[in-house]
Amino acid sequence: MATNTTAGPSQPHSIPNPKGTHYTQQLHAALLRGAWAESTPGSIPGTTAPTLSWSELLRKYRKHTGNDDFANLASSLQAVSLLLIGSSSTSPSSARKISLENLDYDLADRKTPLRLGSEGQLREERKDEVQEILKGLGSLGETSTINESVLLTKAHLAYALGNPSECLSILSSVSIDSPAPKTSSVPPSLSITERLRDAAPGNKHSPQELWAAVERIRGRCMSQESLNHVSDALKAYDAGAKLIETLGLIPSSHGSISTTAKSEKSDAASFRDQRELWRWVERLLRRRAIVASQRLPVEVALPYLKIYRDYAYRWPPTFRPIGAAAVFSLYLRGLCLAPPFPRPTSLSISNSTSLPSPTSGSVVAARRKTWYQDAHECAEQLQKTLEASTVFPRAGEVNWDVNDFVDLCMGIWERGGCDEQEAEWIIDVGFPC
Repeated sequence: MATNTTAGPSQPHSIPNPKGTHYTQQLHAALLRGAWAESTPGSIPGTTAPTLSWSELLRKYRKHTGNDDFANLASSLQAVSLLLIGSSSTSPSSARKISLENLDYDLADRKTPLRLGSEGQLREERKDEVQEILKGLGSLGETSTINESVLLTKAHLAYALGNPSECLSILSSVSIDSPAPKTSSVPPSLSITERLRDAAPGNKHSPQELWAAVERIRGRCMSQESLNHVSDALKAYDAGAKLIETLGLIPSSHGSISTTAKSEKSDAASFRDQRELWRWVERLLRRRAIVASQRLPVEVALPYLKIYRDYAYRWPPTFRPIGAAAVFSLYLRGLCLAPPFPRPTSLSISNSTSLPSPTSGSVVAARRKTWYQDAHECAEQLQKTLEASTVFPRAGEVNWDVNDFVDLCMGIWERGGCDEQEAEWIIDVGFPC
């Protein structure tokens, strides 16, 4: 018999009063934007200014909804999210000093950005505290109205503790694409994926629906890869990417994304309000692109990299710049390995007679144009990311990230046929660095 659990952290069967509705929305909104370090993440009815601390928001939520289980779950998530901050970040004991970038958990090591490593896992000295939190969640039994949310959170904590096998064991008892909640007007037989997919165009998903998606995207992340189950990891990432696609976070026509600057302000507000969602979207799509690049032929892996790049237009260049730069670099390398026309083995920039003709046919010309457009857009994204995350080197120092970027741009120019007209692009994109 299915439990009423599928909107993730959901409210009881009926909200007793308008205040219950208000505090349900406030708490889900705080979770969705990842407001873990905010001193006042909530507001009282009739106001917009945030005045409620986490403890007060949870107290009012309990009082007006009666959903103690979800309040306890939200409190646990806040504590664990602060503890996950890396060793180079501000101490979680000083929450007011923690920046949003700290809570983004970008990669700690620029030297090994493609390795999974300990991403998403706790430092050893913080595990005891999370073990206690995990034990506390154990008191929320199968009869809880949010049983699946509890299980998905337990799986998240198990992975954070460095136990991917336990994480997968917990996830095996969850229908990760489970039915919609009975409190919804959508028939319960519809899965969360179907519910989000079938929403009317232009309709915004509620914070509860989006948080349900966060829980499930999070559940698809990293456990299989951590155990070196590469094939299963790609399947899990592909399933997560399918759910992400149903959210409608980007226009359906990826090719037009880079020209939609008119919505920058609304995009910035949307990103701010859904930052926790984007944290998990970015992580899943990044790991998916990297695993595909390592295991699949370059022509097959390129679409995985392009999907990440398309979604990256929706976040600022300061958002997880190390991880983003790694994928952008992979994409440029992949384009170098899959040029728009065959590259003779004797190709040399100094020997112009060996260069392939850029006008070898209409098909090749069209392919070359698309290839160069992809390369240009990716290079511009990587340039902005580097500008936001690196500093100009001092005398005697070398910025290897920028050096690699310029080398990749030169590689694109060479693989594209050393076109004289494209030389200007190399100067334009490389000079600011």
